[in-house]
Amino acid sequence: MRFLPLCLTLALGCSAPPPPLVPAPPAPPPPAPVPWSRFAEIAAWPAAAEPFANFGHPDAGDQAQARVSPDARAAYAELVRDSVLPEGSIVALFHSDRTGKAGPVYVMEKQGGTWAYRALTAQGVILEGAAGRCEGCHQGAVGDALFGIPRPREAPRP
Repeated sequence: MRFLPLCLTLALGCSAPPPPLVPAPPAPPPPAPVPWSRFAEIAAWPAAAEPFANFGHPDAGDQAQARVSPDARAAYAELVRDSVLPEGSIVALFHSDRTGKAGPVYVMEKQGGTWAYRALTAQGVILEGAAGRCEGCHQGAVGDALFGIPRPREAPRP
């Protein structure tokens, strides 16, 4: 029994209330997404043609409208097999749905003789990893990995 007071003293001394919990500061909000550095520039370019039905980019929107860098606009308008657009050319396809609501923007930029592909939100923010399938389809395009503006089919000659 001599140990009982000592055990009680130790037990009571070790059971002091824990210090009050201090809540962790709230995490800062994530930074606002930043548009691609050239988005405002390409959005301001005039359209290369009237909007057309989008059949090539599933789930992007019902319509598409091409905007092309000024140095490549003429070559793009006359795109035929074996056409080659100049280095630094940019071709952007702005998508929208039937109501006119803006959809994704797909961008091709010619760098070092090859095309780099980007997928952007309607606000111009890069969609990471979304442009992975572009190159495969564009390898079979009309000229310089581009399909061009849809043109009316010519009637067969008699």
